[in-house]
Amino acid sequence: MDSFVRVCSKKDFVNNGYLAMVDDNPVAIFQIDGEYFAISNICAHMSGPLIDGSSDRDGNIVCPWHGSRFDPKK
Repeated sequence: MDSFVRVCSKKDFVNNGYLAMVDDNPVAIFQIDGEYFAISNICAHMSGPLIDGSSDRDGNIVCPWHGSRFDPKK
């Protein structure tokens, strides 16, 4: 079962993103269409910082280093 860890409040968000540390793991939290999603901040391909990426029109997070897309809703 997944558990929830409070890491910030809505007022902490700048440009719809927030970087948190959870059990020594960097977690990127994004606000997309009024909902909040958390994913690892480390790109699985080149270890790029996803918090510095952008989101595309489908709500995917785009790695700033090489353009890979990650769906935070999954």
